[in-house]
Amino acid sequence: MARVPESLKAGVIVSLGTDGAASNNNLDMLEEVRLAAMLHKGVSGDPVAIPAWEALRMGTLDGARSIWLNDVGMLKPGMKADFIALDIDQPHFFPRTNFISHVVYAASSRDVTDVCVDGHWIVRNGACLTIDEEKVKFEAQRCFERLTSG
Repeated sequence: MARVPESLKAGVIVSLGTDGAASNNNLDMLEEVRLAAMLHKGVSGDPVAIPAWEALRMGTLDGARSIWLNDVGMLKPGMKADFIALDIDQPHFFPRTNFISHVVYAASSRDVTDVCVDGHWIVRNGACLTIDEEKVKFEAQRCFERLTSG
């Protein structure tokens, strides 16, 4: 396991990502953020080894910084408008206490309702606007069957 708490203390920019469908089929960045926070607590025995805010930062701003992107990773003037919206009207977002903790420890990609990339809507109200999802699923299944048929 990577020594993330020690790396952070040494000033290393630590970022999170998904390797791709070959090693992680769900590509859920919120899951990666949660795992980064929780695994290091368990390994170290320190309940604050990676605080929720730091895990979220590793999956957002520090992800951009680690590959030298200076115009993404946060919402502010001059930055690209890349963001998601979550449906927080669900039991796992209650009680309304620390929203960052709720996102890190309870949210998943299934809670995402909207996605905006560089100011362009990609997903609105859960519907993908840029591709034909049914066609993609059909083609993926067709290719799998072709590859596995004898």
